[in-house]
Amino acid sequence: AVSRAGAMTTAELAAWGLPAILVPLPTAAADHQTANARAIAASDAAVLLRQDRFDAAVLDHALNGLLNAPGKLAGMAEAAFERARPAAAHDIAAHILTMRCFE
Repeated sequence: AVSRAGAMTTAELAAWGLPAILVPLPTAAADHQTANARAIAASDAAVLLRQDRFDAAVLDHALNGLLNAPGKLAGMAEAAFERARPAAAHDIAAHILTMRCFE
């Protein structure tokens, strides 16, 4: 995937195990998309490309680098799956139900 790096987008990429090239929107609140993209890139599930350095040649280079390295793509997919938390809503609800505030 080639995408921005909002929280929902990055969660869905992880849930589907999709390797990604992330181009965070630097004007997003508190530049949170850059923080999201850095964390995912640090786990080897994505490549981060900065918007201020982004153009067709940069994207072409990144895409060709990944498409010519199927092992790299497979590793990125595995890393994405490792970041996924598909049962997060259930886990949070279960934790809340164990809290004594409902007695």
